Amino acid sequence: MKRYVCILITTLLITNCVAQYTPPVPEKGFTYIEPVNTEYVTYEKSFGSAKSGTKPEFQLIKPTSIAVNDTGDVLVFDDGRIKVFSQNGSEKRIVGSPGEGPGKFSRYDEFFLSPNGYLTVLSKSYGSITSVYYFSTVFDPDYVYINKSRFTDTPLFLKFLKSQNITRLQYLSPNLKTPIDKIYYLNNTDRVLNVFSKLDEEYITKNHIYIYNENTQKNNIIVKTELSIGIFTWRNERTVPGLGKFCWEILPDRKIVYINTEEDKHQKSDLKVESSYTIHIRSIDTDSDVKIIHPFTATAFPDSMGAQYFDNTGRKSRPERFKEVLEFFKNRKFYASVSDVLVDGDYAFFYLFKKEDLTDKSDKEELKAKNTPYTVDVLDTKTGKFLSSVQLPVKFKAIKNGYAYDVELNMMGCNEIRKYCLNPAVYGK
Repeated sequence: MKRYVCILITTLLITNCVAQYTPPVPEKGFTYIEPVNTEYVTYEKSFGSAKSGTKPEFQLIKPTSIAVNDTGDVLVFDDGRIKVFSQNGSEKRIVGSPGEGPGKFSRYDEFFLSPNGYLTVLSKSYGSITSVYYFSTVFDPDYVYINKSRFTDTPLFLKFLKSQNITRLQYLSPNLKTPIDKIYYLNNTDRVLNVFSKLDEEYITKNHIYIYNENTQKNNIIVKTELSIGIFTWRNERTVPGLGKFCWEILPDRKIVYINTEEDKHQKSDLKVESSYTIHIRSIDTDSDVKIIHPFTATAFPDSMGAQYFDNTGRKSRPERFKEVLEFFKNRKFYASVSDVLVDGDYAFFYLFKKEDLTDKSDKEELKAKNTPYTVDVLDTKTGKFLSSVQLPVKFKAIKNGYAYDVELNMMGCNEIRKYCLNPAVYGK
């Protein structure tokens, strides 16, 4: 009897796994982009697809987040699971599965890996058309499940919202950010996250942005700033590519690095413009805030900037708003400096905006195929010194231990992880 019970349980487990597993489906009409070798990056290998020999249950379906830990494990959030590969691309383990409850995720969740290895999956649900509720699922550095909680319901977090006159976490709009999109647990209870809160403006879409820290004993606001990200046209609100950007990442030693492009400076000198952006390296626990200013080559708005957001009807029905929007871009003059930041330990990689980022075109594959490189400034956050300014072929998903990782479609139209080795010159060596 015992034998039959074991066989039945095994059969049910296998059936359940097969039912949950969704095989990868090749993309239709995709653009294949070859791995790129340049002066600064060397393509090393691909994994995560049938073509690379990856086992079926580890093959990538719709990968989103990627992170790499200190030992070289490559973690990929894919189809409601976290698929863990070793540094050589071999299959290691799968953490979690699609569903609700402890250790289960939505296919639309994302995860974040802190410097000390704590793994956090961020989930959200909608209480109404606009209200958002957030859950965190936390694993320790050995991938052992700790807990799942609706962390935005703690008394300390509610006290923070009240202190900033935020009545609820509000879904901002389909084109804009959700209120929380990044969270790191530093241990079982200590967390750092961002909060976006919309400001009401006449014609400019503006957000309050907070970096917030909380544990069971106390909470504190690490950063509070404002950012212009879009405009109200005559019909609705919309983001404007390259108008403004806030980027942040967690560093070792309980620090964060962030940049708000609202602080970009442009000074006219000898008939030319000298531009710079400002980086902050801030302690989570104290008021220490190191500012580093770095030059960059700014891209000016076209003379017609703003006009493309109003058709003839809009210009006639809302002439004052049309005039205000044109005046805003005329006064601002330049696109934002930095589009993203990645970190590798104490090294921060600042991706500058490039032309392809500053377009409203929806045909991303066509732009991607042109393979215009990104200019990336590399900073040693411990010394405050910039080590290099290099051209990287793509906006990598993760950089760690001198390697960079991207996700692309292979020749069969299926997703794969591409691993690149970075030239030591990138780190100033």
